[in-house]
Amino acid sequence: MPEVKFKAFTGINNQAAPDALENTDFTQAANVDIDDARRVRRREGYSAPKIAGDCHSMFAMGSALYFRTGSELRRADPITFAQQVVDTGLTGTTHYTSVADRLYYSDGFVARTYRDSEGSRQWGETVVPSLGPVLETLHKTPPPPSQVVGQWNGRIAVGASNFLLYSDHFQFERFDPIRQNIPFDSELTLFAAITPEACVVGTLKSLWLLRGSDLASVSVVQLADYGAIPGTSAVGDTFTDAGVARAVYFATPKGMCVVTASGLTNLTGTRFRQNASEGSALYRSDDGNHQILFSLRTSL
Repeated sequence: MPEVKFKAFTGINNQAAPDALENTDFTQAANVDIDDARRVRRREGYSAPKIAGDCHSMFAMGSALYFRTGSELRRADPITFAQQVVDTGLTGTTHYTSVADRLYYSDGFVARTYRDSEGSRQWGETVVPSLGPVLETLHKTPPPPSQVVGQWNGRIAVGASNFLLYSDHFQFERFDPIRQNIPFDSELTLFAAITPEACVVGTLKSLWLLRGSDLASVSVVQLADYGAIPGTSAVGDTFTDAGVARAVYFATPKGMCVVTASGLTNLTGTRFRQNASEGSALYRSDDGNHQILFSLRTSL
């Protein structure tokens, strides 16, 4: 039998009928990577400490890893993996952002903040209105529990139902839900900064690009009529004719997507789609192979 060699592979295709697949298509690809030259290579394994129980909602800040297990938020050393409990009583999937050495997080039921030197407390203390010619603190409140947390250009933004609420400028614990909000068509599932001039918002139904330099005055442009799967965003690089650009990658029911300041590209929609209720994502560049690793989970 003559030998047939394939120098480039095109990856998994779950959209075409079996009799329409190309010779370079896969229906499965377990424990292999396809590098930037489209060559297949075995994926190397990794050894790592194991965490007893359910581990989820990981976030890196400085030299520490934060993660959820049970109702606890824990902090782990990345070298020794020694752990300490920094908060308890949490319930849902937890979302984070950080400014300097302070962590801000919400599980959709409570909104909290943590600093090594202080421990954990409520995110946003009750603000007493100031008496003066301008009531700068009128209507100011702590942020509500939220399903999306992020920051951009000196403000922290949280997703509460279908509203993107944003803090005062460099006052990360002071929100004004009445005057400082951007409404969208459905529950928010994604908020991520791309550049100082652009960020992306995803909902259950649609994708949006926000252009400007301040959430108080951005222009809002719809990118697609399908939404982002919660928890699946990762910031990384992409390569364009103009060079390397910053980008946000995420999963949608219509395919894996990337958004830059220039707009949206659906990377896999014609070849690979996978719906899910939530997930996670990681961008990595390893030995000539630029990857976005997605973990997707469907509702039981």
